[in-house]
Amino acid sequence: MIEKQQNSDNTRDAVNKTGDALGMEIDVGIKETVVLLKALGIPTTASCEGHTKDGLPWPWVEIAAENEPEER
Repeated sequence: MIEKQQNSDNTRDAVNKTGDALGMEIDVGIKETVVLLKALGIPTTASCEGHTKDGLPWPWVEIAAENEPEER
């Protein structure tokens, strides 16, 4: 149990230090989902909590294999 909590804490710290291509932090409303996925070993490449003024109005997370080729 301690190892799982430490993994979660380490993952949360790493996500808190991660930014997007514009240097913005991961949206607060989707951050815990990203932490959970990464702690489970599921790589994420993009995410958003959703916005009503621009973009998609619902939360989403993009998941892709780390070794995925650029062109499919």
